[in-house]
Amino acid sequence: MKKIVRLTESDIVRLVKKVISENKRTINEDYAAGATFEIVSGGPFIKINGKKFKTTINSALYNGDVVITSVQEKPGTVYGKNVCITTNAKQSQCFDISKAQELIAQVNQGKQWIEMGNSAGKVIFQAWQ
Repeated sequence: MKKIVRLTESDIVRLVKKVISENKRTINEDYAAGATFEIVSGGPFIKINGKKFKTTINSALYNGDVVITSVQEKPGTVYGKNVCITTNAKQSQCFDISKAQELIAQVNQGKQWIEMGNSAGKVIFQAWQ
């Protein structure tokens, strides 16, 4: 059975604008760790202090490009603060804020390849043009 849906011109314009804005959405988040993480939807990229990096994960369960959907500062489980990275697959990896500060220092020094994590899994940031 066919169903006919009638849309006005304004309905179509509104839907198209919504799709375009969702595809170009950028989320900026600032942290006490001293960096701006800019998450751009649509690919495995993140900007840290304005420098673009391709993001990959290397773990026993998955190796490959990953889209980061959020970077948040959260209270640590014992003390202090953690920086937690979440992917589009809802995977989450938390690091002590000092590790995030090391990452930021390496970004500011112009490093082209930066890893965060341990033997169980690493998030890799590769400088990208």
